[in-house]
Amino acid sequence: RSKGNEDLADGISKLSGMMRYMIYESNEENVPLKKEIEYLENCILLNKLRYADDEVKVVFNYPAQTEGILIAPMLFIPFVENAFKHGVLIGHTSEIYIAIAVTGQQLLFRCENAAYEVKKMDEKSGIGLENVKRRLALVYHGKHSLEIRNADGKFWVDLKIDLE
Repeated sequence: RSKGNEDLADGISKLSGMMRYMIYESNEENVPLKKEIEYLENCILLNKLRYADDEVKVVFNYPAQTEGILIAPMLFIPFVENAFKHGVLIGHTSEIYIAIAVTGQQLLFRCENAAYEVKKMDEKSGIGLENVKRRLALVYHGKHSLEIRNADGKFWVDLKIDLE
């Protein structure tokens, strides 16, 4: 902060909090939805630091009240990371839309972004989505649906989880 870069100082502080969350809380079976939302907000803030202000616009909608709602940790982050990785093009204005909603006993998560030409994948790429699919099958067996679509220059992820 003393060097005059408030955004960088804030980003480093957010990264520190994210690392603590990953180390201490991501091993829990369930975490409060509020903590997952805070983690996603920090992830968005850090990713936006990589781009010029006009290169990426992120809309993140979520419920104000999340008390008592528990969720398996780190389920949404691969989708958000992929949105930045594949949905932002330097020199262009890109938009990412993320939403979490809770209706009754069902949680709805949506992430959508432009589908720019996918960068060449190396051997380590693509494991995030496969890991999420496996975790969903283990933790929410028979209580979730995941739809991933890539069409008309858009990429969407719709995840529904029964919370009961």
